Amino acid sequence: IIRRCLFPVFQFLCTSGLFDVEFRIIVSCRDGNIYTLRKGLKSPKHCIELTSQPVGLEKLDKTIAVGCMDRTLNCYTLKGKKMWSVTMPEDIMAMALMDHKAKGFKAVILSLALGEVRLYKDRH
Repeated sequence: IIRRCLFPVFQFLCTSGLFDVEFRIIVSCRDGNIYTLRKGLKSPKHCIELTSQPVGLEKLDKTIAVGCMDRTLNCYTLKGKKMWSVTMPEDIMAMALMDHKAKGFKAVILSLALGEVRLYKDRH
């Protein structure tokens, strides 16, 4: 075991960086909170309190996109400041990151309850 850390019961993990250099682990938990763990921190830092439980979590460069059970897609800075929120017409069923490195394009793909798939880059 290289490193050990305790969290409340978690649902999703997002990682970035290299362990030896600089890393960040973002954890969304069933208690409706998001925590971050970075190199140099002994324990996780409480970062974001959500309005409802998360159904998906993705990191896009310097932001965190979180899909919630209250039908919202929320975007936060890495420090936890809310940037924007979009309400969906249906429940969010799944969430994934689309990363097209050749074109420098990153977006979030959402699958909604009645089969609709939506692609969001920023708020639109």
